[in-house]
Amino acid sequence: LRHIPSKLAASGAAVAILFAAIAAPLTAAPATQSAVDEVALYATSAPSTNAIAASTSTLTDAEIQDILFMREEEKLARDVYMTLADVWGTPIFTNIAGAESMHMSSIETLITRYGLDDPVDENPVGVFVNPTLQTMYDDLVATGSQSLINALEVGALIEEVDIKDLIDSIAETEASDVLRVWEQLLSGSQNHLKAFTSQLAAQGIDYESTVLDAGTYDQMLSEAGQSNGAQGNEAGRQGGRGDRDDGGRQGGPGHGRNG
Repeated sequence: LRHIPSKLAASGAAVAILFAAIAAPLTAAPATQSAVDEVALYATSAPSTNAIAASTSTLTDAEIQDILFMREEEKLARDVYMTLADVWGTPIFTNIAGAESMHMSSIETLITRYGLDDPVDENPVGVFVNPTLQTMYDDLVATGSQSLINALEVGALIEEVDIKDLIDSIAETEASDVLRVWEQLLSGSQNHLKAFTSQLAAQGIDYESTVLDAGTYDQMLSEAGQSNGAQGNEAGRQGGRGDRDDGGRQGGPGHGRNG
């Protein structure tokens, strides 16, 4: 979640500050059946599990850093959703946690293929090598445990950050197999963002993007549910490398550019 610290400062109070304005009451109108059906569709969507052909490329340092960081970032998403599922008993968290496990497996395939050291290894739920991710997990769970609305907004925020990081990672890779994984994960994150924002809308909450600019946010929602690898690739190429923020990576042992 390297973009959150850059906006708020990587402190234990970061998420509390971010969610200071989301103490919305839980008395909004009940979800309509169409909204429930839409949430179910997007929440259970997952990237294709088709085998991804190996690239003949040698990975750059930036590509390696992206793979290792995204492996733990996807774990953070899965772990937060698993924990919030236990708190609220809401299917959306269980469903999306399962999809995040598939995301993790896709990245694990790359780690194995290129002989990298897996930062996740056998770490249990809620334990991270990267200290920034550890802090963010703790804060996001604390915030999401306060109310169901907060929990859904935590989910939307996580997916926004995933999308931003994946767009950046797409811009940095020339390896075809790595690119394919990032495109699949981007498609999944778009679906998850759509699921969370749809559930919030059903609760009478109009979610406002925090990480993505308005144009990118609207594009991601409009493309949700589509096979959008090409769109994700184009978004990444247009994003370029100049706006990269490694705030979340630095300090992670062996993961940051200076690690």
